[in-house]
Amino acid sequence: MKSFSERVGIKKPRELQINSIDLELRNRIWNLLDQAFWSKTSGSWLEKREAALWVSIWDGFLKQKLSVFVSNLNYVNHTTVIPPLYGHYAKLEWSEVYDFLEYVVNKFAWGSTSELDRFVRKLNEVLAEELAGFRLSNGLIVQITSSLELKEIESAISSPNDLVATQIQSALQKLTDRQSPDFRNAIKDSIGAVETAAKNAAGIAKGTLSDALKIIRKSWNVHPALIEGYDKLYGYTCDADGIRHGLMDDPNLDFASAKYMVVSCSAFANYLVAESIQRVKKSS
Repeated sequence: MKSFSERVGIKKPRELQINSIDLELRNRIWNLLDQAFWSKTSGSWLEKREAALWVSIWDGFLKQKLSVFVSNLNYVNHTTVIPPLYGHYAKLEWSEVYDFLEYVVNKFAWGSTSELDRFVRKLNEVLAEELAGFRLSNGLIVQITSSLELKEIESAISSPNDLVATQIQSALQKLTDRQSPDFRNAIKDSIGAVETAAKNAAGIAKGTLSDALKIIRKSWNVHPALIEGYDKLYGYTCDADGIRHGLMDDPNLDFASAKYMVVSCSAFANYLVAESIQRVKKSS
């Protein structure tokens, strides 16, 4: 909700943070990390897994000399850890803050899945409250604008069809690579996930997505518009002017276009897999 100052026009409303991180968001991310990792122990010494994480960050992420601060890595305390770590964190570029988050989440020795889930939930709540255009999903910072979009992608990555899950995960990684995003192959992997789900639903091992969709349309009595829509998208990625034929450098092939394909393909793959399971249950 907008503050009083924003409602009466005294203060300019905050905008979605896509290519930046303001001080408030940077501080809140640090506070979450501080509560979850650096200040979690009862005494002055870090517990074994917190100390191991600090050593990993200092050596693997920041590439700093460990000996500058500690002579015995078995006795790492808050006094030697927090000030220098925050000093480096405060100087990180906005994209590097997200690099840092990914590194911490993926390197920490989580005690349980629920422990990780709690941290991810709290982090995404903060990102939403601070109007960040990113969320943490499956260990990756994802640029996303809708919680519904995020749920569709996460559901596809958790699909009972392992190949569908792998293909959407691959598409997500290519889409969100901040150094060299690969929109062309993100779209290709997304369509591949739909093709996998459709062929499984149609009960065929070979053939194309079009072949599978024709079978599904007849046997499932699905509305033709839904089938035709995805058939046309598939055609777009396969014809002489399509994604699979050299449009990687097309200026129109941007993040928004690739994200649309990843989200929509995730949603359709989820539908195909879920409907297939239901039909198997009904027939048994």
